[in-house]
Amino acid sequence: QALLKAATGQVAAAKEMAGAFGDDEEVDKELTSFVALEKGKLKSAVAALEGKLGRATAAVEKFRADASKKDSAEVKELAAKALKLLKAHQAEKGLSAAALFDAIDTKSTGSFGPSEFVVFVKGLATAAEEADAMTEEDLTRAFAHLDEEKDGSVSKASFEAMLLVLMKVVKDVAITQGLPIKDAKSLRRLEVGEIVQALAAPVKEDQTEVQRVKARTMEDGIEGFITIAGNQGSVFLKEGVVCKVVKETILTDCFEIEATREEARKIKEVTLKLKPGELLEA
Repeated sequence: QALLKAATGQVAAAKEMAGAFGDDEEVDKELTSFVALEKGKLKSAVAALEGKLGRATAAVEKFRADASKKDSAEVKELAAKALKLLKAHQAEKGLSAAALFDAIDTKSTGSFGPSEFVVFVKGLATAAEEADAMTEEDLTRAFAHLDEEKDGSVSKASFEAMLLVLMKVVKDVAITQGLPIKDAKSLRRLEVGEIVQALAAPVKEDQTEVQRVKARTMEDGIEGFITIAGNQGSVFLKEGVVCKVVKETILTDCFEIEATREEARKIKEVTLKLKPGELLEA
């Protein structure tokens, strides 16, 4: 980039000199045609240099854009890999998102930095399958992706949002006070279409051996346990919800939109627009 900047300045200076060639000197009439011819040659040479410089600049910009895009894709993949390890650990230990955060935030500051994240997840990666192994460099890059505010830390609220799991009621089911189904006090009945937030990984209920999950209802904030699927094949909860577009927006291929106002305008012009009323599955 520095070389291109220097070359641009030199070509601009050469163009100015070529344009002014012979202007400050008195030229004999018999040399006028010769001077004009030489001046034209100089201008042509400078124009050729401008063309080469323009192509070189475009090539460099394309290389930088491609490299940035590739790096962004790699970092996104690394972040997903790290979150996969965290979610697997969360499920294995039966931890809530808050409890998992506290395990990483060893200093109890309400946020954790790259060093705490790397140490914690590296331990999980070491114990994981070879395909899920991650180096310190991988984890540092992954952290940078998770650090949405770019302030060198991830807050508890942000972390919990990353691990947020929403489930939709697909068949009427009760939400109960405790994990055991027998003699469990029903808090209320959930109707088809309701959305709940999973507060921990699903666990197996010992007596019936069905998967149940501790969850919070989005409608009234009731917390309790819900059966995901019965042992006869009935499914009560399904992960993922459908969102409805209420105001026109755009759909991009990545989370971040790091752009100037003009670049953001161009992105909006060429990116898929979502119209009010359209449905998306989260």
